[in-house]
Amino acid sequence: YFKININKDEITSIFCGLRPLLKVEKNQDSSSLVREHRIFKSNSNLITIAGGKWTTYRKMAEQTLDYIVKENQLPYKKDSITKEFKINGSQKNLNLEDLKEFTVDIKIKESLLSLYGCEAYDILKISNKSSMQRLHPKFDFIEAELLYSIKNEFVIKPNDFIKRRIYLGRVDTSCAKEILAKVVELMKKEFEWSDNRTLKEYKEALGELNELL
Repeated sequence: YFKININKDEITSIFCGLRPLLKVEKNQDSSSLVREHRIFKSNSNLITIAGGKWTTYRKMAEQTLDYIVKENQLPYKKDSITKEFKINGSQKNLNLEDLKEFTVDIKIKESLLSLYGCEAYDILKISNKSSMQRLHPKFDFIEAELLYSIKNEFVIKPNDFIKRRIYLGRVDTSCAKEILAKVVELMKKEFEWSDNRTLKEYKEALGELNELL
């Protein structure tokens, strides 16, 4: 909520989230429900975990495996290591000094460190002069991020990158649409798309971005 008047043309993007709640009673406000999770087994032996939230995903995974072992569906082998397991980008601490060999704007380096952690070094290492160019002059995302995401982060659609890797689609839809053609062209080259496939991917991605406003 804002104490000032906001005009619609000042909004650059919108999005909403869905809460994975177990059950909503009739006339009950979902915001009042606790976001706990529950693990259960159906008659067909399908094990399901429902509910929960992002911030407890490791505990949820650990408890699910414990449940599977308890139900004799998997043998017990060792204690869970999820509490100490490092996700991609956090295996080692990296800072600007570690990236000093790369002649690229410091703002780009900061952006890469923020998004990719220690993998920022790998992105700059595969970069050449052209792929270090900003995708949009207002933001610090570079072409090399797209190439890296295709090879390492399962990006197969334009909006996998624009909306779900660099989050530009959720911050400024107009700017996201401005880089779409360039992103699609780079993906065409990487995936060896035909002209028809390229046009199809462009139109589909543009439609998704238009929905954000």
